[in-house]
Amino acid sequence: MGTDSGLKSLAELRADIARQEAELAEKQRQAAELIAKRERLIDSALKNAGRNRVSAIEELVELFDIPAAPPRETRDKNGQLVLKKDGTPKVRFVDRDESNRMEKLVATIREMKSAAESTGAWPPPPTAAGDSHEPSASGGLSIESEEGESEPSRVTL
Repeated sequence: MGTDSGLKSLAELRADIARQEAELAEKQRQAAELIAKRERLIDSALKNAGRNRVSAIEELVELFDIPAAPPRETRDKNGQLVLKKDGTPKVRFVDRDESNRMEKLVATIREMKSAAESTGAWPPPPTAAGDSHEPSASGGLSIESEEGESEPSRVTL
C-alpha cells in the first residue's frame, strides 16, 4: 500500500515520528550542554575576572550613555507615598540586577557592529606586528581616534 498509492504506511509514519523525536531530543541535549558550558564560563569569569569585567562594563555604559533605571517611589493602594521610619520616601529598584540596562548595552553594540559591517569597517584590519592586544598600562578602557575623525576608530579594553 505504501508504494502503490504514494501514501506511507502507519509503521512508516511511526518510524518517521520516532526518528524526528530522537533528532529533537539530541538537539535539546546539545542546547542544554551549550547553556551549561556558557554558565560555567560565566561563573569562572565572575570568580576570576569579576571586578575587571564590571569595571569595563561600567565604562562602556558610560561611554554609550546608558543610564541605570532610577528607583521608583513606593505608593500605597490610595496612591499615597509610603514613607520609611525616618520620613524619607520608600523606593524600590526596578532593574536591580541591571538586566534591562545590559540588554540595551548589547543592543547598542550590536547596532554599531552591524553599521560597521555595512560600511565595510568590520572586521577590523589585522594589527601590525608590534601592535599588541594587551591591556593598557592603566588597565582601563582605551579609545583611539584617527586624525580628523570625530568618532573613535578603535576601542580597547
